[in-house]
Amino acid sequence: MSARAAIERLARYLPEVRKPERKLGLGERLVWTAIVLIIYTLMGHALLYGVPEAAKLTGQSPLIMSVIFAQKIGTLTTLGIGPIVTAGLILQLLVGAQIIKLDLSKPDDRAAFTAMNKLLTIAVILVESAVFTVSGMLGPLEPSMQLIVFIQLVAATRCS
Repeated sequence: MSARAAIERLARYLPEVRKPERKLGLGERLVWTAIVLIIYTLMGHALLYGVPEAAKLTGQSPLIMSVIFAQKIGTLTTLGIGPIVTAGLILQLLVGAQIIKLDLSKPDDRAAFTAMNKLLTIAVILVESAVFTVSGMLGPLEPSMQLIVFIQLVAATRCS
């Protein structure tokens, strides 16, 4: 089995957003956008369980990074959209340099690119979550608490 076939097979098990069955009106799109923004804002205020209070205050990233990556250290949005952006950039560079040979004008290759992007995003989420918990960026954590914080970061970032 080729690597591409394995990636496509794995990607089948990942959640997917289907095309809407009907065209949504502007009002309905605005309502859904508002709901998502409210949820993300609440996640940005929900503190990670087990992270010391001092780390939540002093671990803030520079303002420009918080804005660009939609993150807030010490909350469920600690990783923000960074893993999604990172995975997309890496794949675009690999395809652009023709290290990964895909023709994005073909539907099959676009589907393969999307599958690779999903899987690489999950890998980046796992790595960044591990770095945040083990490196001490969120303060000193006991090993059992590191696991709890790691799980919170993975779940919150994958769901957002």
